[in-house]
Amino acid sequence: MGYCVEIITWNITIPADKVADCLAAINALHTDTELLAHASGGSWGGGVSMEKPLRERKWYSWVDNPKDGEGFKDIRDAFTAWRYEPIQEEDGSVSVDSFHGEKWGDDPILYAAIAPFVLQEAGNEAIIECRGEDGNHWRYLFKDGGMVEQSAKVSWE
Repeated sequence: MGYCVEIITWNITIPADKVADCLAAINALHTDTELLAHASGGSWGGGVSMEKPLRERKWYSWVDNPKDGEGFKDIRDAFTAWRYEPIQEEDGSVSVDSFHGEKWGDDPILYAAIAPFVLQEAGNEAIIECRGEDGNHWRYLFKDGGMVEQSAKVSWE
């Protein structure tokens, strides 16, 4: 089960001077405290016991989470693990080109973590626009170092 999402529009770039901090923010999502607070993946009913390590009990949905105690070594690995296609630009910045998933998981948690590091230029909005399997449209607008979720209403005239 899961909710299918198509990501329609991208305009996300992490400037070279913010790549290391952005990677640290993504890695911070994978600490035990953050996993317990925010990750929606997990299984207890099928025999996964509470005595097992946290990473075997709780994880971000649809993400290739790093092993317990390890983080991602490279920002491209981090975005790839979350099912996004990163592109290393010649100037050292990293652009996110596309989503390689089908089901929606904990992606807004990732977006909130990277928001302070996303390039935000006047006249060039940093956005991720989505369409759900039920036809709903929404987007994430990165502005003033944060992120805002906005809903859309389609009107046919």
